[in-house]
Amino acid sequence: QRRVHGIIDTGGAMGPQQYMARLKSPELRNARPTFIMVVVPRRDQPYIEVKKFLSTEIGVPSQFVLHNNISRDPLLKANKVLVQMNVKAGGAPWKVALGVARPTMFVGLDVHHSGDLEHRGGSVAGFVASLNQDVNRFYSRTFRVKPRVQILEAAAGGPGLREIMRDAVTKFKESNKGVLPENIVVYRDGGSEGELGVLESVETAAVLNGAKDAGAKVQLTYIVVLKHIRTRFFAVDPQGGPNAVAVSNPIPGTVVDTHVTNNFLSEFYICCQHVNQGSATPTKYQKLYDTSNFTTDDLQRFTYGLSHLYFNWYGTVRVPCVVKYASTLAQFVGQYLQGNEAHRNLHTLLHYL
Repeated sequence: QRRVHGIIDTGGAMGPQQYMARLKSPELRNARPTFIMVVVPRRDQPYIEVKKFLSTEIGVPSQFVLHNNISRDPLLKANKVLVQMNVKAGGAPWKVALGVARPTMFVGLDVHHSGDLEHRGGSVAGFVASLNQDVNRFYSRTFRVKPRVQILEAAAGGPGLREIMRDAVTKFKESNKGVLPENIVVYRDGGSEGELGVLESVETAAVLNGAKDAGAKVQLTYIVVLKHIRTRFFAVDPQGGPNAVAVSNPIPGTVVDTHVTNNFLSEFYICCQHVNQGSATPTKYQKLYDTSNFTTDDLQRFTYGLSHLYFNWYGTVRVPCVVKYASTLAQFVGQYLQGNEAHRNLHTLLHYL
């Protein structure tokens, strides 16, 4: 074993017990590391055991790296790994000017149905909220919900959306020198048409009550995000000629909010990504609840701008970053932590990327 600048490289294959013994050693505990990099020779090394220990028991962010990758092409791999490590440690590699005038919190919600062996049928909700006006600092939490149910109602005996919303608003206040959010914009992934009424009545009440518990009187915008749709849009090239029709995918940032939208529900489509092959799939946004002064143009601008702030990808993603973070977090906790929430030290870090 060799130790270089705090990075521990095993230098060879080890089993789960050897990894855990190394991590629990007095040498490492006395060092009180704030970040741990684990270099492994193969993909089948004990990722789950180590991640679960670091994420739930001692609360230290970590990075796994394949030894062959950094040995074969170190400069190419180093940039992405360093950005990822910086983000997990609390850094923000870039920002986007969203043009938000008032203190505003953006929240992403999603549910992961893990069905793992230990908690078969278990479902985990991911909650990610922005903590600053640049929307590049986040508060990440999870909680268990009723198995195989999309509505975010907490399982018996644990905190729910209301309690976590209260904690998020409190953390926002701490991060902004006592300033509370005036607006909360929630992007909720999923939900069928038959569930929209329940989503509005149950989840919006939990968000508003949680904010009230933290002392904030907020204006709330609640938007359902639908990714799995069949709708496609195409751009027609006017230079195609009289006898030919040249079509292409719409450019990133294309918004459709008339003609093909619901007459009874405020909704819009946005194409955020550039696609080289096949047809681009837009994302549909349905506004269920809104007491804010934001215009539809404001919400569309926020939505597209947030698609640039997922720090595990250099381009845009299909949905606002808070939704993508919530999905990634819920999947990480459901699959690798068996539904157990991460240590409180990690709540303000994107440790799950």
